[in-house]
Amino acid sequence: MSDSKKDVGSPEWPKERITQFLEEEGLGRQWVDLPYGLSIAGKKRSRLCDIAFGSSMAGKTVLDVGSYLGGFCIEAMRRGAAKAVGIDVDPERIRQAKVIASIWGFDIEYMVADLDDINFDREFDISLCFNVLHHLRDPVKMLHKLSESTKMRLVLEVASFGAHDRKTTKLPLFVAKMLGRHETIYVADGSPRSENKRFFFSPSAVCRILSCHMKRFWKVELFQNDRERYIIKAEKLSIENLTIVAGPSGAGKTTFIGELMDNKYDNILGAGVASNSIYVTAKKLGMMNLSEIFSANPVEKAVLHYETTRYIASNLHGFSRDITLDIVNCAKSVNFLFIAPRASTLINQISKAKPTNKGDKHNKARVEIMNFYSKQGWLREHYSGWFDFCMNTTPVQKRFFAFVEIGGQRELREIAGKDELLQFLE
Repeated sequence: MSDSKKDVGSPEWPKERITQFLEEEGLGRQWVDLPYGLSIAGKKRSRLCDIAFGSSMAGKTVLDVGSYLGGFCIEAMRRGAAKAVGIDVDPERIRQAKVIASIWGFDIEYMVADLDDINFDREFDISLCFNVLHHLRDPVKMLHKLSESTKMRLVLEVASFGAHDRKTTKLPLFVAKMLGRHETIYVADGSPRSENKRFFFSPSAVCRILSCHMKRFWKVELFQNDRERYIIKAEKLSIENLTIVAGPSGAGKTTFIGELMDNKYDNILGAGVASNSIYVTAKKLGMMNLSEIFSANPVEKAVLHYETTRYIASNLHGFSRDITLDIVNCAKSVNFLFIAPRASTLINQISKAKPTNKGDKHNKARVEIMNFYSKQGWLREHYSGWFDFCMNTTPVQKRFFAFVEIGGQRELREIAGKDELLQFLE
């Protein structure tokens, strides 16, 4: 499907043996190039491969969800990928895909799995999911899973409201066009009669999910294909080093960040950790697309100002439900800075603050937070929960620091674990 790629297969598979395999299996539907100029009949997807794989695949890892005969895994390996993994629900297709991989001499990992139930146990540079979402019981959940396991690029081909899919939906043309102009997910009957096709998406619906319901993709691009379905390429945000300055309302995060940007703590954090960093707040992350915040991708350094009590005012019920923290999944290394004063200090700070003009909801939340601070043991549990969340995030390289009260002064210290953080509250 492209130039400058492997064209020679395994010596164990001469042309006559490949021809016999093709005659016996009667394969079709998905085009797959084979050695000696042979191929499996189907529609060539050269443009889709170019969109998915770009100019260089050297050393990259690829996941194909709904891999069928493994055509895209083969293409990735021919273009220089280091590893390809294909997953399909059909054991017969997986058997055939393994044979095709052996014809090329590629070590491709294939597995049979229910795509609705699978959880990915590793990350991949590029993830593919072509014409699968409309068959799933929970396609939005699959998008979230793929966004977490993808390191560089997620590429989708999605069933929509074009002529090909109207054969299934039975929608009148004017209705299909109207649905296609809005952020629409159409629920079909999903019966075996319709090949278990359950959901059909307008292009803007998937783009909104990837851009607004999660904060992991820097840019989401849309391409039309010739069946009036569409292709979406989502480029993952990549941050070399992320520093998160986090603490409850009234902890003094803004003052600390100002000092951090002035390199006051370089002797503890390391030289230049925050200098020339892109500064972003959780509020800004929640309201804007990542490409509006970060003008280029990858990002060398970023500082996130995060209020750990924001889930109270936002009705989020916990850190894991806050999409602004998706950005942690985009970082290669993270410095977690806990701004952790004692409850008495926080109560004093909140008490001195004047009511704002941000509305009754905001002021009510401040009163609620004050009540939490006054509860015996609440703050300790709060800090403990935040630390546990940070520990369970994906970046391998993590460092933890606490800005705490010691002998009437506040100091920044590197900490090894949660117990070390909590002892400063006593």
